[in-house]
Amino acid sequence: MPSILLLALATRWYLRRARSAYQEEMAAYARVNGDIQESVAAGRTIDAFRLGPKRIAQTDRHIKAWIGWERRTLGLRTVFFGASEIGYVIPLVLTIFSAV
Repeated sequence: MPSILLLALATRWYLRRARSAYQEEMAAYARVNGDIQESVAAGRTIDAFRLGPKRIAQTDRHIKAWIGWERRTLGLRTVFFGASEIGYVIPLVLTIFSAV
């Protein structure tokens, strides 16, 4: 019974935070992808107007934001999967100790 409660609480906690975090992560990924594609497609223009350093700085900022969101979602998964594993191990441990 305590494992079901733990799983329910962990799932609620995770689902409350996961949607917005993953949406932000995918938006950050899209910004990085867009920066790279735009830089490749407009390479001559960027060189002609000497916009290279600005494009690099912008892409670096977007990559840092993407990595930040990647870490946040990794943290969510780590907590959720850890709580889930504990929830599955509790009945096993209780069964083993009750048999002794």
